[in-house]
Amino acid sequence: MISTNTYSPLAWRVGILFLAINTTALSVHPPCPLSITARIPSNDLPDASHPAVFQTIEDVHVTLLRCPGVASLTLRIASLGCAVHPDRYSLPFDLASGETYPPLESLSLEGYSFGDSEWGRVSPPFETRLEYMYEWVYWVTSGKAKKWWNWRKLPPEQRSKTNIELWMDAMDFSKLKHLALLNHHHPSYLATTRFPSLLSSLRSLTVVEKNATEFILTLPQNSLEELRWIYPDAENDTIKHGTMAKIMEHVGSGLHTLELHTPEYPADVTPTLTPESLSLLPIWAPNLRNLTLDLNRREGPENTTWPLPELTSLASNLPDLVDLTVYFELGSAWRRAQDPWEVTAYWSIEPPDGENELAHPLLSEEAAVELFRALQEARNGMKPLERVLFRTGDWTRPWDGPIYLPVWLEGKQAWAECSGYDGEEKCEFGSVDYGEYKRRRVRDEL
Repeated sequence: MISTNTYSPLAWRVGILFLAINTTALSVHPPCPLSITARIPSNDLPDASHPAVFQTIEDVHVTLLRCPGVASLTLRIASLGCAVHPDRYSLPFDLASGETYPPLESLSLEGYSFGDSEWGRVSPPFETRLEYMYEWVYWVTSGKAKKWWNWRKLPPEQRSKTNIELWMDAMDFSKLKHLALLNHHHPSYLATTRFPSLLSSLRSLTVVEKNATEFILTLPQNSLEELRWIYPDAENDTIKHGTMAKIMEHVGSGLHTLELHTPEYPADVTPTLTPESLSLLPIWAPNLRNLTLDLNRREGPENTTWPLPELTSLASNLPDLVDLTVYFELGSAWRRAQDPWEVTAYWSIEPPDGENELAHPLLSEEAAVELFRALQEARNGMKPLERVLFRTGDWTRPWDGPIYLPVWLEGKQAWAECSGYDGEEKCEFGSVDYGEYKRRRVRDEL
């Protein structure tokens, strides 16, 4: 047994550091791909048809360093259930080596942390007491000790660089044409860096993030041709007229594709563009060919009706429009007032007399044809719409992360895809778990 009176923390720290510096690792690299699609961590193993399966962020990093022909990177970083988690949330750049990535043309990042500090990650543990020895052992076996030793004499300004600053040093972003930022960490941080000014060739931006206003406004003016913004409504009412006007005046005239969509949540009314913003959309973005947006039913004195005036106004004022997708709410006002997790209870709740679980009028083939025909008539001599898609319900990716708590809306959806004109209008309708409420006891179904 080691006596704490005679034990010297410095001795074993120096010994561990010596082992770390003189330890090397061997690895076997798969063939170079032209594009990388990786989910970290991954449940997949390499095989003959998919030889380049990436198990860690380091695998992706090494491939980008050694494969100059890679043009596309799609990287999702997320926990698998409650037990499997990523080894980190950003690419492991070397602070000292001057690494180089190929000039990507397409980049999609989900769950990425742009503000990570490499120097902060490799710094030694603060505690030196014996009971914290396991932290020092991990510091060595994880390779952090060796990196710290190699980087310790770098200039402070180099050590203080964040992940996106190192990435900007390693790659020419002027070739990037398609960028997708999905649920990334530090959403406002990118706007404070020189990153937006490097995106001179960017034509397509997809953002799944509430607080993206500052980033969009720092992009070169009218450079985008495609903007897809999921969850555009933030605490500062981004989707409201004032802020939306700033965004559309900055990027609108160059757009031919625009998507503004907030997935329905069973307890909240889906935010939509204000009537003023809808009326100004053809002025802000006159060249739109593809449009996706949310529209709620119109409240009447006795019942709700379809937002036909809003739909026909868009159809009659966007001459180049050929493809339109509209999301309607699935849950009724009564349903939104209930516990969204009610489906997990033993007893489901039956609507009282005069109330409906689903928003009315219901989406159906007949209703879709009626709406589509009105849209085509509103074209009034302009080129007919080639395709209109009506959707309602849950269209989000099934949850695969930790703490799975399904809500009432999950999996319920209906859709109608419409085409044709001059009396030949037709719509193909489909649905999943969509229909009038039926009395049931969940306990009887278990």
